Amino acid sequence: MCCSAGATKQPCADIAGRYRTSHANTSSNPDNSFDLIPGQLALDCLRTMPFNSTLATAFIDAYRPYLLFHSTLDVLREEDPPPGYLSPSIDLLAGLGKIRRRAASGAYESHYDFDWELNRLLSLAHDGHLQIRPCSLGLFSFTRDQPLVSVSDDGLQLPSIYTLDDAQRREAHPLHSVSPIREINGMNAAYYLESNVAMWLDSHDPDARYNHVFPSAAARLAEAYPGGAWARYRGLWPGTGRDRLAFANGSHTTVGTYASWSVTNGPMIYETGSDLFAAACLPTSTSTLGREMISEEPLRDASRVALMYTEAEMKHTDTPVKVYYLPSARFSNVAVLQVPSFSLNNGISSYINITQHFLQRLVTQGKTKLIIDLSDNNGGDVDAGFSLFRLLFADQDVYSATRFRANDLVQIMGQIFFRYLDPGKAPVDLALLPQNAFDPAQKHAFRSWDTLYGPDDSQDANMSHLFALLAFNATSVQREMGSIAKSQSSFKAQDTVMLTNGRCSSTCALFAQQLSRHGVGSVTFGGRPRHGSMQAVRGNKGAQYWSIATIGRYIALAHELAINATRTQHTAEDEDLLAKLETLMPPLPGDFPLRFDLKGQSGINFRNSYDEDDDQTPRQFKYQAAHCRRFFTLENIFQPESIWIDAAEAVFGEAHCVGT
Repeated sequence: MCCSAGATKQPCADIAGRYRTSHANTSSNPDNSFDLIPGQLALDCLRTMPFNSTLATAFIDAYRPYLLFHSTLDVLREEDPPPGYLSPSIDLLAGLGKIRRRAASGAYESHYDFDWELNRLLSLAHDGHLQIRPCSLGLFSFTRDQPLVSVSDDGLQLPSIYTLDDAQRREAHPLHSVSPIREINGMNAAYYLESNVAMWLDSHDPDARYNHVFPSAAARLAEAYPGGAWARYRGLWPGTGRDRLAFANGSHTTVGTYASWSVTNGPMIYETGSDLFAAACLPTSTSTLGREMISEEPLRDASRVALMYTEAEMKHTDTPVKVYYLPSARFSNVAVLQVPSFSLNNGISSYINITQHFLQRLVTQGKTKLIIDLSDNNGGDVDAGFSLFRLLFADQDVYSATRFRANDLVQIMGQIFFRYLDPGKAPVDLALLPQNAFDPAQKHAFRSWDTLYGPDDSQDANMSHLFALLAFNATSVQREMGSIAKSQSSFKAQDTVMLTNGRCSSTCALFAQQLSRHGVGSVTFGGRPRHGSMQAVRGNKGAQYWSIATIGRYIALAHELAINATRTQHTAEDEDLLAKLETLMPPLPGDFPLRFDLKGQSGINFRNSYDEDDDQTPRQFKYQAAHCRRFFTLENIFQPESIWIDAAEAVFGEAHCVGT
């Protein structure tokens, strides 16, 4: 059970009544919003959604085959995970089995409790690619009404925790005395945030999780919620309706939790939990309730004033990349390449041309040193990441080594694709085609499914052979990049540094891997209030995300190909492949017994990524300390571009790093 039941008799009816009142006069509510719902009341409404044991167990049975595609299942459950992995091990399949047994016995008081426990189980993998968004978790979005910040006096001393309001007062009036938070709900403040908030976040590194608790200017640029996970994390219930903050000066205050009802849900007309369950969770419902991604804009964006950058020197609507110059005579030769994501707004050619133009202008304007700011970069298109690396280091090739998890369904699907699918008509990211796969050195392609599939015994798991998806090297990139593919690099590795707050994931992690291979240093900010090293890249380090919907499309494609083959060729092998597939294939996502998100918030990590010197340990489980670490200062929070000055001082100047 996720939480204690509230005392409100008909909480959904109460909320529906509030909705009618707030929308009675449209002129007073022109944007049709419905927020500031007491958080406990919204939770109580969710916990009146009835639990159906038959549907819940069938949902687990349908979901389990999709979870088997997750590439790190086996390493995660090892009692002694690789030493570079700083989170506890977790047996996801055993945990899923436990939830199924509880569901079969009717142990859940509400459907929301069932959804909550399933979501909590997957969160213990600390993998941003592994998610499930069941039907009840996207109905209300919960937010605490006061963000917190972690502030060091000089970037080297251990930070203290303040409310954002108090930090703003201190920033506006430096002589104004404000008190740090000593305790939250009777526990040491930092420990409470680590164990009750950060513990459930998706980064595999505890310092990255701790950073995610607090506001981030870069998160807004990455189109993510900027107020920090203490204030809001994916809109999920934070665990309490009210929190007591005790300050070092002996005073205290209370922070409330509020809920919002998304406009995309339509009118809040559901008087009972049964009505809500039928509309949001049953597959026969025609409602879109809970299926749209909830906006990450906060209820009351208290953090907005604190999270703004100055105007960029160079920017373009076709790329998220921006260029800044440092407002310091000491660093007039230093430029900042801000890369908040690797999304492609208008295709790879436009991305390459614009970014190439930016870099050429930097060189002509006398910039010789470069800070690449990857803060809060959660990935995007892998072609964009590899292309940016090649634009920076034109004479270097990309190294990419990956494996996927071998299982019976993957094996049959791969056999079908190799036998029947025209590679020219294959989806571009279909890694189950040997014709698309090259050895990591990118010298030759695989000639058969068996030579790609293996399986290999890697970390006591059955995995595919090591491979790269498509050839990405100086020759292949030449087509898009023109003459730059063989020209001199714009900046020397020793004059380049990547800057992160640890929130660098997916394609960002692959990009950072290439930079590290070629000698680019790293500086990172924040982390837990303790001395010592911290990783620069602490988000998901996997090579490929597949949504549940994507897996379903590939299963359906394999089924269609196998059926067509039996109709046209009639061989015993064709019949056997179809029979095996139909025995193994789960329901397609649209046929699940309960609805869940199919728009990107439910998925797995399909391929692991590996380093050149270790083709056995997934990079997700390896520790790589940043070359320099600093804590955030008050100026860093309210003038985020000051982070670049501090990084330049530490890397190119004479400033110190934590512990030096």
